[in-house]
Amino acid sequence: REIVETWEKLPAEARSAELEAKLAAIETELCDSEVWTDGGKRASDLGHEQRYLRVKLDEAESELLELYG
Repeated sequence: REIVETWEKLPAEARSAELEAKLAAIETELCDSEVWTDGGKRASDLGHEQRYLRVKLDEAESELLELYG
């Protein structure tokens, strides 16, 4: 991703919370049948974003473990 998301500049705890909220929103959106009406393109895009955000969440959580571990 070339554009720096605003959450990327947050401290690890806040970044984790923001990423968890974004992932929850994606889960909710994926449950909406309208997401699948374009042959699955929107769902596929959401799936890619979901995987990316999970990696970033893992990184933030690892950072937290280093801080508090």
